[in-house]
Amino acid sequence: MAKTRKHIRWMSLRNLIIAIVLLATGAACAPAPNNGGQAPQATDAMPAHDMRSVFPKVDEIYDKIEAEGVVVEFTVKSEDAFFGPKNVEASGLATVKFRVTDAKSGQPVTGVFPKAWIDRQRPAAASSDTQQLCQQQVATYLKGTLTDRPEVDLNSFFILALNNEASISVIDPLVNLAGITQLYAMIELPKPGEDWALAQDQTRLFVTVPEAGQVAVADTSNFQLLKTLNLGGVPVRIAWQPDEKYVWVGNDAEADGGVVALDPAELKVAARFATGAGHHALAFSPDSRYAFVTNEKSNTLSIIDTTSLSKVKDVPVGALPVAVGVSALTRSVYVANGKDGTVTVLDGERFEPRATLPAAPGLYALQFTPDGRWGFVTNPGRNEVSIIDAANERMAHTLAVDGAPDQISFSPTAAYVRSFDKPQVGIIQLADLEKSGPAVTTMTYAPVAPGKSPYQSVANAMAPSVRDQSMLIASPGDNLIYYYTEGETSPAGSFQSYGRTPRAVRVVDRGFRQEAPGIYSARFRVPDSGDFNVALLLDNPRLTHCFKFSAKPDSAAATPEPGVLPKIEFLTQQPSYRTGEEIAVRFALSDAATQARLADLKDVIVLVSQAGGNWNQRLTAAHAGEGVYEARFTAPQPGIYRLIVTIPSAKVGLGQLPQGTVQVVK
Repeated sequence: MAKTRKHIRWMSLRNLIIAIVLLATGAACAPAPNNGGQAPQATDAMPAHDMRSVFPKVDEIYDKIEAEGVVVEFTVKSEDAFFGPKNVEASGLATVKFRVTDAKSGQPVTGVFPKAWIDRQRPAAASSDTQQLCQQQVATYLKGTLTDRPEVDLNSFFILALNNEASISVIDPLVNLAGITQLYAMIELPKPGEDWALAQDQTRLFVTVPEAGQVAVADTSNFQLLKTLNLGGVPVRIAWQPDEKYVWVGNDAEADGGVVALDPAELKVAARFATGAGHHALAFSPDSRYAFVTNEKSNTLSIIDTTSLSKVKDVPVGALPVAVGVSALTRSVYVANGKDGTVTVLDGERFEPRATLPAAPGLYALQFTPDGRWGFVTNPGRNEVSIIDAANERMAHTLAVDGAPDQISFSPTAAYVRSFDKPQVGIIQLADLEKSGPAVTTMTYAPVAPGKSPYQSVANAMAPSVRDQSMLIASPGDNLIYYYTEGETSPAGSFQSYGRTPRAVRVVDRGFRQEAPGIYSARFRVPDSGDFNVALLLDNPRLTHCFKFSAKPDSAAATPEPGVLPKIEFLTQQPSYRTGEEIAVRFALSDAATQARLADLKDVIVLVSQAGGNWNQRLTAAHAGEGVYEARFTAPQPGIYRLIVTIPSAKVGLGQLPQGTVQVVK
């Protein structure tokens, strides 16, 4: 594909302006930055909770044990149980919670982060030691092999790659498939995505699609595309405001450019604002009261009241405002101006400029540390990174980073600065920023520089991994995603992109979160109705126990009348299929009493679900003649796939008919 592909047409005006500025300083143009944020973490200062008072209006599935000096309390609730009693049901979202307290003092035990797996209860001999069986089952889960996967893994995280090929790859890094693909799912987009925004609970992902004038919305609990919203124009930047009431999208169309507020609950446009010309970067006040939108060609910053959805004013800033950030420490607003090389500081109440911090022409990206103390500003033309001390409102450091530094990302302890012209990142320890001369450690992660690839995105090519000081780096030059752990001199490994070009990367964490001292929770989609085990493993103290819960059938599905269920016969005889091969599922439906074939049913639905995974597809089966129906799908990876048939017009709900299975091998 040529460099001039249509999906970068929105960058033409912006890159022309930046190129003029950067060429004046002897630089090359680099891709736009990503200004992200991190959700607040629970602290030990938060009050403890009694599990019985967490959901006072819910009939709880509740159990507890005392072992190894701790008490572990367990509950499962449906997603909407806050609004009144509701059963845990098949296909619904639910939350597992554990409360861990010291058996003697009753004080919460913090920082243990349980591991847990959900699987169907298995029949056991009467003489079996249930605790030993539980330990054996946990041991198989810890192997991480495909054949030993549970129905739901509550410890997993997934790597998402925003590809140049109009798709998002979902990679499972924790499963050992003995050389077989780790591609877990694929989310197809109408056109290539450019930027994305993930909800704090990590269940909804919004993706801008500039070529189509759309925003795609995906459900990350099952990695399915939910809806595409037609915005028109050229939607590029996208971000959630901190309280997640609205999702904001920058529209870079030359005519009627501005910003759009989306209602994430209703999945519709809530408001549109004409703010000014040029590319639009986004930021928000910590309390979500105000949205800040840059207008590059107009040299202004627009302030929007998110409560009344009205524009407050447009504030003149420096020439070519390329990025905006807000310090959570001081609530001041910082705007990086690319052409004149300054950072304009606005107070957080009246939004009037009160200071100008000098740097150098060619400023490009601006991002603050989560605590709001330090702001990092890249200058690819001068191979520099300037660091703002927000507490003292001054430029504290200017550090050399070779190779046209452009993007910024943070781990809990370090800042990572990607170079565009070299396959390397500069690593700066946050603890050293109080010193007079913090060091920059350079780590080469790939053989090919990002700039060697024509395929770039405004979304960040770097993302912190899960619960450790490490970083994932998408490399479009060699179609790999690299994994780096702090303190090492080179990456610990890499993940394949399976023939696609990853332009950006991020992580969806399915693991437990400590929402209050000693209380750990994780969300999951209930795979089916029936009885389940929740196998718990604590490392310190070492404790294994299997709790139990039951899920009822999906109440939203039609319930058949007794005795009138049709008969189903699966006709697919092939013993196995290969990954990537189209599979034709064929089955016959007949009347249970008369044995007559049921022809021409229009709403025969087949749910294809991967056993032990969250991948699934909902297909409409076509009548192939004489009561035989056919549906086709392509499996993304090896495994066992369940075939569940439902017929709403015949009042046949999910789980009412016998299931079929298909085996897929490498």
